[in-house]
Parts: sequence; structure tokens; C-alpha cells
Amino acid sequence: MNIGVNVSALAGPYSGISRYISNLYRHILKEDTSNDYVFFSHVPITSGLVPDEILRRTKFFTFPHYVPKSIQKVFFDLYGIKAMLNDHHVDIYHSPAYTLPIGAKSKRKYVVTFHDMIAFQSPKLSGFFISVYLRIIIFLSIRLADWIIADSEHTAHDIIQRYPRHPKVEAIHLGIPDDYFQLENSQHLNSGTDWKPYILAVSTHPYRKNINGIIQAIGKSEFLKNNYNLFVVGTIPEGQKGDILRLASDYGYGEKMKLLHNVSDAQLVTLYRQATVLVYPSFYEGFGLPIIEAMACGCPVITSNCSSMPELMPDKDWLVDPHNTYEITLKIETLLSLKSDLRRSIIGQNTSWVRRFTWSNTAKKMVQVFGSL
Repeated sequence: MNIGVNVSALAGPYSGISRYISNLYRHILKEDTSNDYVFFSHVPITSGLVPDEILRRTKFFTFPHYVPKSIQKVFFDLYGIKAMLNDHHVDIYHSPAYTLPIGAKSKRKYVVTFHDMIAFQSPKLSGFFISVYLRIIIFLSIRLADWIIADSEHTAHDIIQRYPRHPKVEAIHLGIPDDYFQLENSQHLNSGTDWKPYILAVSTHPYRKNINGIIQAIGKSEFLKNNYNLFVVGTIPEGQKGDILRLASDYGYGEKMKLLHNVSDAQLVTLYRQATVLVYPSFYEGFGLPIIEAMACGCPVITSNCSSMPELMPDKDWLVDPHNTYEITLKIETLLSLKSDLRRSIIGQNTSWVRRFTWSNTAKKMVQVFGSL
């Protein structure tokens, strides 16, 4: 069979969806020798982070002159890709992020991945216009899809609850790159600060990831303020960055908080391994990749008791109410005060648990979906 995949997200900033496509299809191309794969993008892909085996198979779209550059990706996802699917005789089409082409029903089979249902479950966290757009896109894609993939059981449940008549909804967990488990691959990160023990947070969406809650939780504790830095990893919009820095300053913690952006995967691994704890009290997640990444690197995790996050935690003692900063403070203090043998026990339990989350397993399950269509 010819299987076509929309990889246009790889042409933009290296995001969660970009990582999903790169890791998933790098492993699928190793696992599946029975099918032929072709990838489609609206513009050339220039990122050096995209695997060569994907780039070699990628075809690019030529836009009509009347399509403004500002809407080219939307036009491609909804309309332009249909011609490419026909030209390349695609039997199965996979959209890795929500959008299937409008009015494209034919003998071809359609698979779509929904990473979350935040547009329905927590629209305020994604913004009004994005929520409205995603609701429309999801509704249209649901009608066309032969199979829907969700990143977690929680997201699959949300889809089924909202669209109970759809026959095929399956949860396929995301994975962790193999080198997260290989200690010898650590790289030193020049952070511009002394290497005082630090608490780690990972965020590209500060409000949804509850960075303010983390700052408030640490700021309420003299023990945490006096003994630990806070490293926040991720590209944060300039306007929100100012708000975060002001809040940290208000709590007397400004000089001890570092915002780290443009961090490579290798540097992120190092940050996980050297952190005392990952604090991830997000208000909503469709999966929660940093949780399992941190555990794979031997970093204990404190995360939220809502949406998909409990699904990823082997020990529910380290779940918190993301709205309760006092509880977050208490959990961080408790974990960082543990004796070394108890801390090692938590790390060992987490590492054993998280080995089930591999991209190889994710790829095998996706190939099974393709084979069943």
C-alpha cells in the first residue's frame, strides 16, 4: 500500500507535533518494509533536526498565485493536499495533527491523530479563536476519518464521549528516544549560572503549564527559595516572559530563576538528569511528554492529578491539584527532603515503569492500524 503523511509541521518551529512526526516515522520506516511511504509538505523543510529518510521521501506543493502566504498551510491542509494524494495514488492518508482535507472522501482510507481535546475541554487555555478553529476542524475530520488516534486513554475517552458513534478511536501512547536512557550521552549545558541544585519546569505555553503556580509555590517556601534555583525550559513569548520575571521578582526569587530557550534535545537530557525534580502542574495535557522524558533520565516528577497526567505516573503520591499552590509547595518540599535511599527507590520505580513508552512500540501499533484498514 501507498501511505501518505502530512509532514508540513516539520517546516515550522521544532514543536511537539514536529517531534511526534520525526520520531514516529523514523521508527515506522525501520519497522514496516511492506508498505511504501510518501510525505507531503506545503513548503521545503530546512530544519536540520528532521531525519534524512523522511526528507528524501517528501514532496512539496506548488501554490496557486492567488493564495496569500499567510494562509498557505491552512489551504494546503484543507484543500491543496488532495491533488497530491491523487497524483501519488495514496491508499491511506495520515494527518498527524487534527486536520483532514475537506470533501476528500473516496476509496482512500483516512487516519487522523488528535493530540488533545483542549478546544472542547478547556477552551480558555488555548484561546477563543484557536478553540473555535479547532472545534470546526475536529468536527470535519471526525466525519471523514476511518480511524482516530489519541495520544492517551484520557484523550480517547474525551473523543468517544463527544462523538460516541465513531467506531474506531484508539489510544497509542507516545514514546521516548532511546538516547534518553543512555547516560553517556549527557552534555554539559552552559547556563550562565552556578550549578546550585535546581528545580526544573518545561513549558512553551506558560499559562497552561502553570508556570505562575510553580513560581508562587516556590516563593512561599523559604527552604526552596534559599536552596534551589528554578530553570524554566522552552520558548516563551516575550510578553509572557516579562510577566513571569515580574512575578518571580515579587516573590524575591527573580535572580534565582533562569529562562532557557533554544535548548537542544541533548541539552534537555542533561537538564533532566541534573535536576532535583521536574515540577509539571499543568492544567491540561493530551499526553504530557516531559513527564516520561524526565523519568527516563532519572529525574523524579511531580505533576497534576487531572487529564492524562495520572495515566503516566506509576506512583500517585506525587500528583497535585494544579490550582493549589500550597499543595505543590508541600510536595516539592517533601520530595526534596527524602533520604537518598527513598529517592533512589522512586527513581528506580519510575525508570522501570517508563521503559514501556518507546517510539518503537508506538510505531508498531500505528503500522497495525494501517494494516487493519
